[in-house]
Amino acid sequence: MATPNFGQGSSPAPPANQSSSILTYGESTAFQELPTVGGYGGAIAFPKAPEPTAAPAGKNDKNKNASPPAAPTPVAVSIGVTLSIVKPQDGPDLNFSSGKGKRKKSREHPARALAYVTLLPTHDVTLESYPRFALDVPREIASQYRDGEFGLAMWNSGEKDSRYRLAVAELDTVSTPPPMIARTMAPLAGASPGGSAKPAASGSPTATPSPSSATRVAGGLAPGGPTGPVASPGAAGSIGPTVAPTLPPQRLLFASTATTLKLVANRPAVFALYALPHPSSASAAPKAAPAPKASDAAAASSVTSAPPTAAPAPAPPVKPTATPFPSAPGKTP
Repeated sequence: MATPNFGQGSSPAPPANQSSSILTYGESTAFQELPTVGGYGGAIAFPKAPEPTAAPAGKNDKNKNASPPAAPTPVAVSIGVTLSIVKPQDGPDLNFSSGKGKRKKSREHPARALAYVTLLPTHDVTLESYPRFALDVPREIASQYRDGEFGLAMWNSGEKDSRYRLAVAELDTVSTPPPMIARTMAPLAGASPGGSAKPAASGSPTATPSPSSATRVAGGLAPGGPTGPVASPGAAGSIGPTVAPTLPPQRLLFASTATTLKLVANRPAVFALYALPHPSSASAAPKAAPAPKASDAAAASSVTSAPPTAAPAPAPPVKPTATPFPSAPGKTP
């Protein structure tokens, strides 16, 4: 029987597809940071909680010697929030429309789900309006769509929704979104911690590649291109590897919708960020160039495949011939 291989040959852990944290409703209306996963992140701001009211006075409270009632405590409800880039286990599919089983129907124009924000309150609470969302989308994904093609959908199990409601909030293009938190970048793979280049092996000298015009240094592009300075040497006199700066994600700000939102304890309410291209933008996509005809392709291949003709050989040099001198009169040659 083979012995188990403990600690050897183990597969790497899969990348995380969700991240969770705990937020508080009632203490402040400022934005609270969401967890980050897969390049997505953002912040959420809950609406203002109603003012706390004192309990009604009882019969014993009419006594003058009775102690004054305690001040009402402000509303503070903890809400668990999970940001995921995959569909949550609870809830239907984003493009589900109606029906069951084989009669299940999807939306005529399906949307692309980008990220999900799940709210899970610890107590029943009713919000006077929807929260405000500031969601970060990776630049390489956000560049594929226009600003008007992003939307926010919601499915609330506390209200027994059967499907997602699209466009529950509008993009706020007037207000200034909250600032992003600076994220530290991971070091270059294979780079030494000290940032010094490894010395070359003794022996034959190695060729040093010339820097291109797009060589990046710690402050950006190298000034002057190939001829400009590349970087200042470090303490060891060597150039340390630097990570090229990446574009920050695009932050989408959604305004609050003036509709009450009822959250039930331990019942999830899911907000889905999606992209839905407009039909006009899909039809305006550039058409592919027509394929060349067979005759044109054959002619091109014959031209390219024809062997080069040999150059004509040079003509042999002509030898000079001696010219006879005329003979003297009366003498034969």
